[in-house]
Amino acid sequence: MNRGEIRPVNRLTEEQLKQVKALARLCDETDGITLKLNLDMLEERDPEETNDWLCVADGRIVGFLGMYVFTKKEAEISGMVHPDYRKRGVFAELLKAAAEESRRRGIPELLLIVQRGSESGQAFAKGVGSDYRFSEYGMELAEEHRGEKPTSKASASRVALRRALQADLELAARMDAEGFGESIEEARAFVETTMKSEGRQLWIAELEGVPIGKLTILESGGGFIYGFTVLPAFRGQGHGRAILAQAIGRILALGLPGRPALEVAAGNDRALGLYKSLGFEERSVNDYYALPVQRAIAINRP
Repeated sequence: MNRGEIRPVNRLTEEQLKQVKALARLCDETDGITLKLNLDMLEERDPEETNDWLCVADGRIVGFLGMYVFTKKEAEISGMVHPDYRKRGVFAELLKAAAEESRRRGIPELLLIVQRGSESGQAFAKGVGSDYRFSEYGMELAEEHRGEKPTSKASASRVALRRALQADLELAARMDAEGFGESIEEARAFVETTMKSEGRQLWIAELEGVPIGKLTILESGGGFIYGFTVLPAFRGQGHGRAILAQAIGRILALGLPGRPALEVAAGNDRALGLYKSLGFEERSVNDYYALPVQRAIAINRP
């Protein structure tokens, strides 16, 4: 059994995507986890950039690594290796290829996304000398809440969601910059990408006509909520709960398979409590490990 050949890919073909999804299911079942691979994003890759790498051996895909760049500071990394091909240096080679591309783009750091329950993933992250940065809970709306009409506090009647227009680009960018500590340039680029993407709904939350927050709904799986932020002056007044309740209702109205989902930082107790009160339950935990690009390039495979 050979170790395989590393191949960069600008955009996965239909057959390659099919094999990657099948490999993800196999790894999930084998390890008893749910890998965070952002599979929906693989279908929207910029054909002018390389963000995915495959390991092909014996005529099939046995390894995959996806790189997700949201800011110029870091690149998030997620991937997997077929159980029969582990401990052969496959993922180390995939990671080195991604690190070389990151260096070419001037990205200094990688963030390895590792499922808490993945023994092989955790061992790899620690073995290459990466540093633990933070953790996120993956949450889904509990099955018993899918048929309910979400409720919120009295502010719900004064808060309304509307689809973002092109004219809202700067508004949404300012909200992201303030809410997530990004530069306005990074926030603007991210919002622009969101507004151009099919299957993504950017919503502006208004309180009696005044913009107070935003979120995005990804029409994938059962619907995924991300980029949720409320302006500081309007926090702690029940508006965030009202916004989320309406977002859940809109997702359920789409009739998507699966359950609405979102992510929250493990240390954000206030947000975690809010999501649980709306019927969300913890599904998985992802640990994020930081690794300098130069260190990743210097990794020695077994």
